[in-house]
Amino acid sequence: MVAVIGGGLAGLYDGLKAGLTAMQKFSADMGQRGQAQIDQIEMGLRRAEAALKLAFDLDLRADILSWMTGEFAIYMVYNPNSVLTKMGNSQAPFDGTILIQTNDSAKTKNFLTKLNAGLEKAAKLTTESAGDNLYKVTPQNGPTLAYGLVGNTFLVTTGSGLDLASAAIKGDGILSNSTAWKNAQAGMVKPTTQILFVNFSEITPVVKAMMTTRGSTNRSGDQTVALLDQLDSLAVSGGPVQPDGLSSASIQLFFK
Repeated sequence: MVAVIGGGLAGLYDGLKAGLTAMQKFSADMGQRGQAQIDQIEMGLRRAEAALKLAFDLDLRADILSWMTGEFAIYMVYNPNSVLTKMGNSQAPFDGTILIQTNDSAKTKNFLTKLNAGLEKAAKLTTESAGDNLYKVTPQNGPTLAYGLVGNTFLVTTGSGLDLASAAIKGDGILSNSTAWKNAQAGMVKPTTQILFVNFSEITPVVKAMMTTRGSTNRSGDQTVALLDQLDSLAVSGGPVQPDGLSSASIQLFFK
């Protein structure tokens, strides 16, 4: 339904850190409030890195980012039996998934070992095996989560989305089989480094079903559905940053 695709999470994190450093040089021109916001973001990153080391014995750069140099994808699919439908009043019939290509399976497996140990020791959570290098964990007040390694792809998903995510990694039901995706891909920036893709043809039936189930049909809802019925997909793509600091981007909106 919705997918975000990119590459090099390690590079993105380095870019974020470099951006903060650059902004600090000009913080005097941003006022006291601006300086405080930059300091808070930087402090938050330092605290997150320290928490990983303390609770999981994980060094963010050496144990995690070092193998996250390949492509990544974040997507959401419809699943009426999702574990999220049992969470409070939200009852969201979706499964969310993160896929990250690893360049070092041994490092990724070491990360999983430390993560499991930390979850059991620091968070008092019991992890259970869900297959070869795959695990599930259920927080006290949260949905079951699944994570692990399939081939050379690390995944994190809702517990109910594990089978579909694993199948997608192996080539079953992948995005490239979608006609809407193929049409969008033809007009994307080349080479492409980041992509946002929204398949309205899959979203619209879900929106209609949810409105009917919850009895929320009204004039505004009917107008929204009428608009969605006219849309097929949305694709936003971006290319690599050039030496002059600029990059190309494309926005495509397809109608039925």
